Amino acid sequence: MRPDLACSETDLNADRKHPSLFTNSNPSNPSDPPIDLSIDEIKGIVLASAASFPATESSLRAVADCPIPDPALSTSLIAQMERMKGLEATQMAQAAEMAELRTRTEAIIRRWYEGNALASSQLVADLEGRVEKAEMVVRRAEKEKEAENAI
Repeated sequence: MRPDLACSETDLNADRKHPSLFTNSNPSNPSDPPIDLSIDEIKGIVLASAASFPATESSLRAVADCPIPDPALSTSLIAQMERMKGLEATQMAQAAEMAELRTRTEAIIRRWYEGNALASSQLVADLEGRVEKAEMVVRRAEKEKEAENAI
């Protein structure tokens, strides 16, 4: 016996208890009620499903209200798929190139800043220090001159 066709004991019991479960009792017209169900059973099935009828009707009306698009539009979109895939690949390549350019630009700006701007700042700081020392020498000389004049 093939393993994919093996049946369990439960499957066999279900087939014995409910023979119509695995066979179509009325294959000629599916809209006719099954002949092995009583009227009360059919009513029970219909009444149990009655709560979902308004929601189903609303959904079906909503679907019916949606216009069907022109097939020519769908055909033209399908015809453009290869072109769109090419454009997508181009966009991805451009995005990768932009990321690389951003990284390179950051490195260039960092080198400029660290090399030129910081060096210039250091030069200005050194000059300020020299100017301060010169100012101190000038002030001392002025004070000495004032002290000489006062004597």
